[in-house]
Amino acid sequence: MSINVKFEEPMPLSLQLFDGATDKYIKVILKRPDGVALPESPVYLTNVGDGNYQDNAVLMPAYTHIVATFKVYDDAGYSVPSESHSDTEETFKLDIIDQDLIDQLIELKELLNELANQRVILPEPAAIKVKLVEDKITAILRDEGIEPKVSNEESISIKSEEETVGVTMQDEENVSVDKDC
Repeated sequence: MSINVKFEEPMPLSLQLFDGATDKYIKVILKRPDGVALPESPVYLTNVGDGNYQDNAVLMPAYTHIVATFKVYDDAGYSVPSESHSDTEETFKLDIIDQDLIDQLIELKELLNELANQRVILPEPAAIKVKLVEDKITAILRDEGIEPKVSNEESISIKSEEETVGVTMQDEENVSVDKDC
């Protein structure tokens, strides 16, 4: 089973013991897709009642998935594995749609900042083409025979094959997004 988690959202690390034991100690090992442990690993879960152990302090990193191995121990030193509880695994998958949107917005902000630094003004509506090359989203100004312009309070849209994202530049540092434009 896997759980989808948005980029930089808390991973819901949770283990419910079948017998409701509240005197156990749970250690979670978090590994990237290549098998390397995350810097936050291991994570020690807290009993929140009735044998349910939780922690949500680790944020989802920019990997396609994270494998969490839950190990149950009888002692606080995490040296005596529980004989009545086996290790379990859970996979946390990065919500790719959100990561794509984040990548698009990063590229767009860089493009808008570059154009703003050049004192260029985008026409309304501006045409920006977004393409995926080797897992990197690139925003490219389409040549429509109109000089590109950027100014405060201008709205532009990013059109990809899957979705359109409306972006309003509020000032040189702030950009608001409307995914359903």
